[in-house]
Amino acid sequence: MNSNDSMIEIRLRDDPVILHGLPEESVGSVLYGTLIITPSKALKAKSVSLHFTGMIELKNLRGIWISSRLCRICFAHTNRFLETWQRVPFLEHQWSFLSPGDSLHTLQADKSYEFPFEYPLKGDDPVSVNVPNGRISYRLTATIERPSLLRNIRKTELVKVQRAHYDFSGDMAGKISCVGRWANSLGYTATIPRGQYFPGDTVPLQFSFFIHDAYFVISEISLSIKEVARFSDLSLRPEFETEKLCEITRPVPKFGAGLAEYSMMIQVPDSAQPDCRTDVIEVSHMLVAKVKLHDSYKRRWWFYISIPFAIRSEAQYELSQSPPSYEHFSCSTHNPANQTEARPPPYEEKTPLIVGPVLAQAF
Repeated sequence: MNSNDSMIEIRLRDDPVILHGLPEESVGSVLYGTLIITPSKALKAKSVSLHFTGMIELKNLRGIWISSRLCRICFAHTNRFLETWQRVPFLEHQWSFLSPGDSLHTLQADKSYEFPFEYPLKGDDPVSVNVPNGRISYRLTATIERPSLLRNIRKTELVKVQRAHYDFSGDMAGKISCVGRWANSLGYTATIPRGQYFPGDTVPLQFSFFIHDAYFVISEISLSIKEVARFSDLSLRPEFETEKLCEITRPVPKFGAGLAEYSMMIQVPDSAQPDCRTDVIEVSHMLVAKVKLHDSYKRRWWFYISIPFAIRSEAQYELSQSPPSYEHFSCSTHNPANQTEARPPPYEEKTPLIVGPVLAQAF
């Protein structure tokens, strides 16, 4: 950031911007903010504007094969894939705070200029996503257009958009277990207490192994959190990419034949991308345990245990900590402590009213 950039501040009222409810039911939200310009010295400007964009970026996962002879940089391997990206804007809006005219605008030194702005986001707009091979991002770019021969001044800020909805009573609210058998010699159960966690949370995993005989011995377990991203590119061809976010490895005490219990814990990285589902990118997570064994001949074996779980966003965390409160309904809006609460009048039985041959109840 140079000295000119420091004179521009993009201040948001809400960060992140929250879309409440599922895409098909959400009414959307409003992006509120203020563009603040504080010049350290007087300057002339042709215009002042703010540009808001939403961009989908997908890496070409299939790649374009090229020979290293065409590259300016010498690679260790003979051939490489050229990394290309597809970039498609899905949202664009611009505010013109000071429009170009016949004369230049003068911004005085050490004076603060504030330009408020707002923009309505639709309920089905995608949330912000940042995974290695794809991004959905929102950006605000402020521009002070200078006279000819002078460099324009720009400042860009990312806008984070998240979604919050009540889904804590769903299928992943309770504990999740994975039960299996390996090589007809070992049975296992792996359990986590709940299926939803937040960045920074610690996930405890409890193992139960039943070893039928001592021919196989468990030596160590590696536990990792993997992020699975599903991409639908502009040709609607789905691609799957898996990224290992973190991993820990622990030696296991030597178990004999019979039932054995073992537990491990792993922390969700603070930078983990929350689970999301958009038309272009879907992100989910799983715990993967690699169980390593050796037999009586010292040969090494291993198998994997996978448990799906969800990582929720900061917005979802706030919603879980402070759900909307509801006031107790009272028949009286004013009820001093020394007075009894107003009650509805008692039901009064009405005398039946005879209308012709039919007996009717009076109201």
